[in-house]
Amino acid sequence: YQRRVHGAWEQMTEKHRDAVFGKQVEESDGQTPVVAFVAMERNFALMLCRKIDNALSDINRVLNGTLLLSTDLNKLAQALLKDETPLKWDSLWEGPEQISRWLSLVVAKTVDLEAWWNRAKDGKLLTEPVVMGQLFRPNTFLNALKQESARKGKQSLDNLKLDCRWGSAKLDSCAIPVRVEGLFVQCMQWEKDHLVDLQADSPASSMMPTCSLGWVEKVATSDKLVRMPVYFNALRSRLLCSLNCPVKDDPSMAVLRGTALLVEI
Repeated sequence: YQRRVHGAWEQMTEKHRDAVFGKQVEESDGQTPVVAFVAMERNFALMLCRKIDNALSDINRVLNGTLLLSTDLNKLAQALLKDETPLKWDSLWEGPEQISRWLSLVVAKTVDLEAWWNRAKDGKLLTEPVVMGQLFRPNTFLNALKQESARKGKQSLDNLKLDCRWGSAKLDSCAIPVRVEGLFVQCMQWEKDHLVDLQADSPASSMMPTCSLGWVEKVATSDKLVRMPVYFNALRSRLLCSLNCPVKDDPSMAVLRGTALLVEI
């Protein structure tokens, strides 16, 4: 089975070798917080792919009898045999438990981050909508955006709070509004310009519209706005942030149903 995992990894990376095994990108003090984050995230992705590639190659050498089995490699091989993501890898990036799904997401994110870096170094990153599900560490992205917003707006970091507007609505009084797409909602669904109850045949998770997201000093309030938790994934083990969402009917019911937003499912 370990050979199959190695073969699957080689197949996943074959078409994207330049993106997956490319050179580390430059990190410098002169970069803005957001550009510096993208550089670090891109380099983290490249490091992770190199670690995976080296470890799977070493396991292959053990199976071929050209390398002695170490304790670390044994633990790694045992996890792969169970179709599980090794704890050592999961500690670097907490993703799906199934190894094939974990590896495919690592490759996809690494390829996406090459595009993030190309746009960031040209100063064009925030001119187009971004998908936070393409990142390994979206929390660090939000922190970098907060720092850059505080600098541009000449505001105190302590006074800034995360807010958003859904659909085509603009986020006023925001130094750096970012268009974010690709968020999901669970336990409710988006209809027209608000969240509504699920129908009997509705999927448990569905896509939210694009939103304008950013750091402001005063967050909007309304009887129909509910502060929804945003989790990294469907496991709901890690909270990323919370965002205001308009709800059509009784907002308290959205909370009771356990409605939440997800960066990825």
